[in-house]
Amino acid sequence: MNLYPGHSIDVGVTRTPAPAPAALQPAVVQGLVFGPSATGPTVRLDADFFANRERTLALVAHWTRDELYAVGNLFVEEGDRRVEADLLRLLRDEYAGPTGSPRVTHIEFETTSEPDGVYWSHRTAYAHLAGRPAPVEVDLADPDDCEGAEAVRARLFQKLLATYSSINRPQHGDNLTVDLTTGTFEHSGKWASAS
Repeated sequence: MNLYPGHSIDVGVTRTPAPAPAALQPAVVQGLVFGPSATGPTVRLDADFFANRERTLALVAHWTRDELYAVGNLFVEEGDRRVEADLLRLLRDEYAGPTGSPRVTHIEFETTSEPDGVYWSHRTAYAHLAGRPAPVEVDLADPDDCEGAEAVRARLFQKLLATYSSINRPQHGDNLTVDLTTGTFEHSGKWASAS
């Protein structure tokens, strides 16, 4: 008779110790990837998993409206940041110029009016060169007049600039100056029109 609660000791029975828990291994769970890191588990989300509206809404049904807006705003801000970063990368690639050529420090855009609103112009820009007081007008490539990689790059540029226009909506007559060195975007600088 065992007078103490808990596991009893059976004389003559050999017990093997319980196996040690297995090391944490990355696992895929329907679009979520979990894995170890130095600061704790990391989760990588698969966008296709969240593209299913019903499944995503079921996952967040217990969230408050404020929580939904907070996460939604985080994603929108990150998308906007990536548009700006992609546009900057494209401008740097296009206007860096070969070694020894005049260095382009800034690219400036003016506005254009379309039937559905005001946008940053994808037809003309102004290049500000180091050591030159006046900007140089640059005719931007039209995808319909280009072929191959140049046409692809011109279409991407137009799409990014139009998306940036919807993020940072200009008023008629505004200027957008992109500093290719620092990566800053200054809305409503007036360099080209003042020169």
